[in-house]
Amino acid sequence: MKLTRLPRSLFPTNPSICPRCLPHRTFTTTTTTPPSKAYAPLPSRALLSLTGPDATAYLQGALTANLSVPRSTGFYAAFLNAPGRVLYDVFVYPRQDGWFVECDSAEVEALGRWIRKYKLRRKFEVKVIEGGEWGVWGAWGGDPAMNEGGVTCPDERAPGFGHRLLLPGSQKPELDAPEVEEDSYTVRRYMSGIPEGQQEILKESALPLESNIELMGGIDFRKGCYVGQELTIRTHHTGVVRKRILPTRVLGEGAGGLEGDKEEWVFKGEDVGMNGLGVTSAGRKGRWIRGIGNLGLGLWRLDGLGVVELEVGGRKVRVEPFVPGWFGEREGKKS
Repeated sequence: MKLTRLPRSLFPTNPSICPRCLPHRTFTTTTTTPPSKAYAPLPSRALLSLTGPDATAYLQGALTANLSVPRSTGFYAAFLNAPGRVLYDVFVYPRQDGWFVECDSAEVEALGRWIRKYKLRRKFEVKVIEGGEWGVWGAWGGDPAMNEGGVTCPDERAPGFGHRLLLPGSQKPELDAPEVEEDSYTVRRYMSGIPEGQQEILKESALPLESNIELMGGIDFRKGCYVGQELTIRTHHTGVVRKRILPTRVLGEGAGGLEGDKEEWVFKGEDVGMNGLGVTSAGRKGRWIRGIGNLGLGLWRLDGLGVVELEVGGRKVRVEPFVPGWFGEREGKKS
């Protein structure tokens, strides 16, 4: 597996690091470096349509976002259960007769059943969009021209992250840039500390604030009631968030911490088996969630961040989480 050195500009800054050390930092992963301008199909995401007169009222009571304000473009939000745990992270897009709801493709049928179960007597239809009818795309490095019949929105989960596009049939984004695989998009997400889907935001287990959903603009703390609001609002107003999902790198043999020699950032050898591993506990400090090569996401306690040792298949593996610089920017803007 080829090792690729990532440019420093692509990886968020950890504000706890001495500024004199920053020029020497180098980041690596075992995947291809994401180009600065590209678009990627996202087969890990799928679509539902909600059409009918009561679709908006239903979503207003079920989503963490506020639909009482005019919505001319898509937006990020989540469905929670009654105890305030995340069920599904979604993008919601307006359409002429209702809404598209984009979710984890492995969960699209389950989300459809969940909505039907709790729609009660509201008048709207729920339909799973079959593969081939519409495609979900991620684009970055420019403003893509809108294809005829398509739907787009800025992906504002992190600053400058790009755009989200829904295109009918086999259409591709009209962007003067290369098409890349979803792995490139995923590496960009990991570098920005953006979890996505229920393999990363664990269904009925993850808390929305620990999953960075409020930092990614997915929660309106001033809207009225919605499912799971009580715990979410209480946690927000107490200001107590002890853990967060953070970008995490796997250290090579003998590699030091953030302030070590730049060559120690290179993960030497093949993938250690962290990719798709799922949840691996590191005691009370947190856990690795998911990754590609030697880069991924983990849920970590914010006090005393540093190198953490995990055991994978009887082998000791050291990992290190980071706090993206944009977290602090968004923290100061929350209301």
